[in-house]
Amino acid sequence: MDEIIICDDRSQDNTIQLIKELKIRQKIILSVMNVHLLIVFQLIER
Repeated sequence: MDEIIICDDRSQDNTIQLIKELKIRQKIILSVMNVHLLIVFQLIER
């Protein structure tokens, strides 16, 4: 991150949006991984 951060409201809003989107993506990835793990464990148990 070599960008100069400009302290105006718009850039701050954008940053907040980005962080929210990243968190949502992380949750989705985590839930998908959990589902994969469940499937794998069920396959192993058979």
